[in-house]
Amino acid sequence: MNINLSFNTLKMKKIVIFGAGNLATNLAVNLQNAEFEIAQIYSRNILNAKKLAEKITAQYTDKLENITSDADIYFFCVSDIAINQILENITLSHKLLLHTAGAVDINILKKYTDMYGVFYPMQSLTKNKIISFKKIPILLEANNKQTKDILYEMAKKLSDNVTFVNSEKRALHHLIAVFVNNFTNFMLSCGFKISQNENIDFSIFHELLKETTARVIATTEDPFLFQTGPAVRQDVITLNKHLSLIEKYPQFKNIYQFISEKITNYDTTF
Repeated sequence: MNINLSFNTLKMKKIVIFGAGNLATNLAVNLQNAEFEIAQIYSRNILNAKKLAEKITAQYTDKLENITSDADIYFFCVSDIAINQILENITLSHKLLLHTAGAVDINILKKYTDMYGVFYPMQSLTKNKIISFKKIPILLEANNKQTKDILYEMAKKLSDNVTFVNSEKRALHHLIAVFVNNFTNFMLSCGFKISQNENIDFSIFHELLKETTARVIATTEDPFLFQTGPAVRQDVITLNKHLSLIEKYPQFKNIYQFISEKITNYDTTF
């Protein structure tokens, strides 16, 4: 009893989304904008479920026993632990189940249904700012050809950048994304907090940030080729000056020392 979706009928099929956080919110809105029907939102926090459901005019619940069984596609925008907890308590054995995590193996869904896959939008998302998926890379994985065809048709309705990768390769994409996005954002937060404490307007650094990003995007070369600053030129005098200035921020001093050492001794030959 497999579902049979075609290009012409796919947009009319019902979707249930587990989760009401950053990814779930952006996914729900983008699916709706692409004319998919979101039948229901589930969240353990009923207020979060209600807020998202009202945004897209869907039903909502915080009880697994109330999950509708007549939807065709079930998205899991929750942790791998939560996926197991949910699926151990409901039966969706002939439904298409999709998780949306970067580092979770596809086979987490294997024992629960005969059609399953991964739908991973590779972007930093927040529910307070809805981003169009049009240019976002969507990494897909499917357990069989039918699921693969359905996933591809669905993803292409949302994004122009769709590709299939296996779980191991997707995890590597996720790892690199942590370096590119999460770590970068944390470093910006460090700079922001120091600027706040020192009464410096952080917006003065915006053009510097724009140029740094623009240089990387404009080339396929190693960004380290554009590395500047006292660490890469081994300017010990400036490094020590900075360390003295940051002495009153021990947390940031440790980070400064660690990153500067890594830049100075960076092996670019591997």
